[in-house]
Amino acid sequence: MSRTPRRKGTARRIHTAALAAVVVVAMSVAAACGTGGVSISVNSGAVGVCYRALPTARNALHDSSAKLNGVHRVQFDDLHKRFPTIVMPPGDDDTEVCTFAFTGTFHAGQVTGAPTSEQGTVALIVVSSKKLALVTSWVGSELPRSFGGRRVAA
Repeated sequence: MSRTPRRKGTARRIHTAALAAVVVVAMSVAAACGTGGVSISVNSGAVGVCYRALPTARNALHDSSAKLNGVHRVQFDDLHKRFPTIVMPPGDDDTEVCTFAFTGTFHAGQVTGAPTSEQGTVALIVVSSKKLALVTSWVGSELPRSFGGRRVAA
């Protein structure tokens, strides 16, 4: 049984192409996540749907330098039970929402959807996962426990 001779360099090209593909995927994931401290929670399915909502969350901040600290996909009913004042936008019947935690310096009235008197170093943005509509926002100085619960200094 004779082996078909390979052209020199074919294996090297295949290896190089595979390595390049792995590097591109790794860089894409790193870019999507922002910093190394990003927390991602997957509840009721993939959190990938929440990355479609990221532009809505970023727009609510009015601060392009804010750092994404984490993303969670949660059942709206669970959030509403804990915070009864939170309601979905009119006409949005979404059962899940995406919560985004950002760190930075947020001044009173800067973050859309948050009470205008709130200021701090942490912003939590809630966006509906289907219609990608801003549900509510909150600004403070401490991350919620689900995002690490640590105090963030200015």
